[in-house]
Amino acid sequence: MMKLLVIILTIKCIMVSANIPSNDPTTINTSPYDTSSHSSTTRSIRRIKRRSPAQHQLTDDQFKETVLARLNEITESIERNRNILQEREASVADERRARCETQHNNTKHQLHKCQKNLRENIITSPPARDCSDIHNRGVTESGVYRISPQSSAEGVSVLCTIEEEHMWTVFLARQRQTPQENFNRPWQDYKTGFGDPRGEYWLGNDNLHALTSGGRRYRLKVIATNLQGEQHSAEWETFKVANEANKYKLTVGGYTSTSTNTLGDALAIDINGRSFTTLDRDNDESDGNCAVHRGGGWWYNNCAWATATSPLCNIADDERVLYWRNFNPGEDGHRTSLSQLLMM
Repeated sequence: MMKLLVIILTIKCIMVSANIPSNDPTTINTSPYDTSSHSSTTRSIRRIKRRSPAQHQLTDDQFKETVLARLNEITESIERNRNILQEREASVADERRARCETQHNNTKHQLHKCQKNLRENIITSPPARDCSDIHNRGVTESGVYRISPQSSAEGVSVLCTIEEEHMWTVFLARQRQTPQENFNRPWQDYKTGFGDPRGEYWLGNDNLHALTSGGRRYRLKVIATNLQGEQHSAEWETFKVANEANKYKLTVGGYTSTSTNTLGDALAIDINGRSFTTLDRDNDESDGNCAVHRGGGWWYNNCAWATATSPLCNIADDERVLYWRNFNPGEDGHRTSLSQLLMM
């Protein structure tokens, strides 16, 4: 009996030292601190590795095969999605291309209609003599348009501006720009006109004569802005320019001092009935040439209460720069330098 007990204990010790699992629960948790399932699993893996290397290697191969199979599935899924995206992109591109082609065709059709209507209007409509004709044809925005004051085929570009629901033909425009337009010019330049209606320009005395002597009655409107940005305006009921043979004699009158006229009269009381003067044609009442002294052509008297073609400068009171006397009605001849001037 004693021998049998010794043999059993010996076998038990051998099993423990070899980490061979036993049916005895005491062989699993030999340490009082080893109680977690993670530790138990780790020991089981270690026992399997020590007990069966061949079986452990087979498990790794199976794991690799599983991972590779899953990677192949993911790769195939990515490829399918990529193909779907490419097809979708191609479809969207086709839709956009078709839409653009449709819009392009519609635009071409509309352009063709506009060109046809324009040709018909050119054929059936007489050339616009002034900006009021432009307005009567449905144009409602200020801008640069083509008119034919002398009924010429080529016409001339002018600035047409909307003021109080009327479209006015601007014949003189002064403003700050770089470079400033040179108004100190000879007779011929003032005869035909110069400058750019998008900036500073003079329409031309021949055009002014053609406009104001063609059977229509023209009013004159002036909008003046001082150096501080204050804007005043006034109207004259009569405005007419004679032909070159009569030295482009000016007829201007009908100024009325009303609430609408915030600019004083510096024209009718001074230059009505005067001839035009340039640096090479002296027709003024002064002993010298006012155009030379003031730096621009104008209907000078001796010389003038308004120098609409003189250089534009930041000088408050100087007769050699762009200015207007009686900028405020009743100022009794006080000169006000201007930063902008429109005559129409």
